[in-house]
Amino acid sequence: MNNSISSKQVGTLLFFSIIAIKAVLLPAIIYFYAGTNGYITVIGVLTIDFSLLLCYLAIMKRYPNKTFVNIMEECFGLVISKVLVAMILVYFAIKTILMIMSTYNFLEQVLYDEINWIYYVIVTLAFLYFVVSKSLRVFGRSGQVLFWIVFFAITLVMLITVTNTDFTALLPLFPNGAKPLVDTGFKCAVGFGDYTILIFFLGNTAYTKHSTRHIITFALLGITTIANFYIVFLCNFGYSVVNQNLAIADLTLYIDLAVSVSRLEWIAVFSWLITMVVQMSVYAYCFNQSLIYLLPQKISKHSHLILVIITGLTLIFGNFTLQNIASFVLSQGYSIFACVVQIGIPLLLLLCLLIYRIRKPHSNPPALPTNKQAIEEGQK
Repeated sequence: MNNSISSKQVGTLLFFSIIAIKAVLLPAIIYFYAGTNGYITVIGVLTIDFSLLLCYLAIMKRYPNKTFVNIMEECFGLVISKVLVAMILVYFAIKTILMIMSTYNFLEQVLYDEINWIYYVIVTLAFLYFVVSKSLRVFGRSGQVLFWIVFFAITLVMLITVTNTDFTALLPLFPNGAKPLVDTGFKCAVGFGDYTILIFFLGNTAYTKHSTRHIITFALLGITTIANFYIVFLCNFGYSVVNQNLAIADLTLYIDLAVSVSRLEWIAVFSWLITMVVQMSVYAYCFNQSLIYLLPQKISKHSHLILVIITGLTLIFGNFTLQNIASFVLSQGYSIFACVVQIGIPLLLLLCLLIYRIRKPHSNPPALPTNKQAIEEGQK
């Protein structure tokens, strides 16, 4: 397990995944479609996400040394495994491009008057070329270090903005029934399914007796943070919430206390920029791992270069704007595709657990190591 990371590092990366895209463009979109009860949609979908996360943890706990492709090939064969990974590749390629576009929009709207698009793409692709060639341990350690910076900044923002919070904005409940909330959850599927990054952590996590608790703790921390953010966001802006396209930055920019105390909104801005860059890197890593599996062995050595070429050509010649990429990921077709990946994969993993039990009903998985044993194993 030379590429293994600890469960706490997995937890921190999952935390970034949960919060990254949900606090910039998504709040205005969700409140636009669901109305002022949009926070109920977020809480509901996050609850579903958490239950599907448990499917990944079940297979990680039962078979800690098996990777996703090992499991799929053993249970369904090589062809189906290739098809599934191809779907995952498309899923993470779109997520990567969306994060690149969102980060560009964030920089242009908050930090700079104008950024040359070509220069931004070149710098970003150079960064991704460097990042995706690194081991999973680099991501784990980076996430562990940056977690406290981001968590402190988010907590500070929530405490500052609570002074302007009007909780009556949460009412009335279900003025148009539950259907708009359910439809919004489906339409905005692109902003959820954060646990899918665990596909490439299967078999690469130093899983111990306490790992499940560690990962669940960070997941619940991310879920609680985002749920509270959506509530505070609505209670500060009311019906004008749909006009706030840079939610985390807008939340502090228009709060008197935040502006008067040494421009504290910049804490939110830079911490969220860190979050978006980390998440962009993780998505690109998952994209790259999919390429490595699907490409012939000789070509797969250059997968990070191929990733950069595909992404670069798509960004430069695809004539994308944030508006039309947002329209695409909010379309019915993409929402169905995202739901198939986000819901279908964990259910397949549960089916694999059943298949393993049927094939070997009396076999027991190896005992999970202690934290010390896992660390020693990961360092070998």
